Amino acid sequence: MKKIISKYNKVSFILVLSTTICNVLALFYNYMYKFVIDAITNLDKIKVWKYFWILILIQLFTNVFTLLTYDYYLKLFQLKVKMDLKNTIFKKLLSFDFKLFKRYEIGKLSTMIIEDVAISAEYVSLYYFMIVGNTIRFIITYVMLFSLDKLVGLIVLASIPLYFLSTHFSLKYIRRFSKEERENTDRLNDNFLSALNAFKTIKANRIEERMTMLFNKSTDSLYEKSDHLLRWNAIFLFIRNFLTSFLPLMVVAVAIVRIFSGKMTVGTIFSLMGFCDAVYIPLAEIMYFKSLREKAKPVNDRVLEVIDRENEQRQKKVIFKQGENYIKVKNLSYEINGRKILENINLEIDKNGLYLIKGDNGRGKTTFLNILSGILDFDKGEVIISTKNKESISYMIQENEVFNASRKSNVELFKDGNFNTKKEYFSIGQARLMVFDRMLFRDSDIYLIDEPFENLDYLKRQKVLDKIVELSKDHIVIMVNHNMYYLENSVYNFLDV
Repeated sequence: MKKIISKYNKVSFILVLSTTICNVLALFYNYMYKFVIDAITNLDKIKVWKYFWILILIQLFTNVFTLLTYDYYLKLFQLKVKMDLKNTIFKKLLSFDFKLFKRYEIGKLSTMIIEDVAISAEYVSLYYFMIVGNTIRFIITYVMLFSLDKLVGLIVLASIPLYFLSTHFSLKYIRRFSKEERENTDRLNDNFLSALNAFKTIKANRIEERMTMLFNKSTDSLYEKSDHLLRWNAIFLFIRNFLTSFLPLMVVAVAIVRIFSGKMTVGTIFSLMGFCDAVYIPLAEIMYFKSLREKAKPVNDRVLEVIDRENEQRQKKVIFKQGENYIKVKNLSYEINGRKILENINLEIDKNGLYLIKGDNGRGKTTFLNILSGILDFDKGEVIISTKNKESISYMIQENEVFNASRKSNVELFKDGNFNTKKEYFSIGQARLMVFDRMLFRDSDIYLIDEPFENLDYLKRQKVLDKIVELSKDHIVIMVNHNMYYLENSVYNFLDV
């Protein structure tokens, strides 16, 4: 995370400076009570009103600086970091090759982009704010405290190790249960999204109760892990708050003795009571940040695992050239986890026409198209694709991948730069036609088409076929299609994969 934190050094410095001003003003506000109360006990009207108006001015400036720093700029900074992290993760995911992307569960990615980035953004934005800002605040607070009364300052200073040790032991449990909570959240989100995607199947098979029971198990597991995390957070806060609330009693006891012995004024004890709220605040915030760091550690690891992840470099990539249209494949092989999907594929296409890939289910026809399109790298062999225009290939994929947007935006793939167009709803057949039109919109030299007729009625199927045949007159068109009946009156060439 240090690399990400360093991106915001300038903003962090400004925030630390601003919070230091806030803290100094707040401390002086408490400090000034000594002079006001001492002037009252001495019946000095002039000094009373003089110090009173100074108190008002300090309070006014403190409120203004606190409002701007804590309630506006800090929150705006956190929002900026969160949006930057979302953009970085999204950009990184889109840079993954297809095989690497498929390793990630959608539930985990959903948790990461919605919840994890908020925790990581808080950690990044508070890093210098908490550590540097509170270190400065700690030094200033204790300098002013010792100037009020050295004995009280020593007593408070002596309590710091106890404060640190008593809160430190709970942090490792916070990290442990935070990691388990994240993992359970991933599973819950993945189950939820999976159920929504299979909604029709659930209704058709009347398994609503079964799915509800399974989902309840996931929520119960997440509740249990969250309970453990909240419990240790509560222990951490209890110890911190107990010590913070116990300090004023210690100060009062010491002050009573010193006032009656003539070594402390009434005004000093008023200021000291104000400082009781201030002396542990730097430590409390640093310890809170340590708690946040332990909670954020597994989250940051997940986020960085995506941000720093590099694509696995297979030995081979498609070589794209510019020139006459042709495709050359020599000894192409591809395997997944030791299972051979394609082995020693050889073919050469240098003429326009319709080329049909034949083969049984699971033989790698779609994988072959994915390689030709450049989506997948491969293990062995050579693939050279030449087009008149640079990398001019259009690919109609097998899946009906539809964005939550208008039909125009889906076909043109947001060419107008507007991502938030009005959402339209499509039947399966309409979605298939839209994916076909998306392929045509690119106006390419080579077309790769995977199962174009699925879920189309006769008229739409004939319309799509006519367009494919028309394309094949002036372009290389490679198609996967299981139902040969649709092509019985068409001219095509077989490719054996």
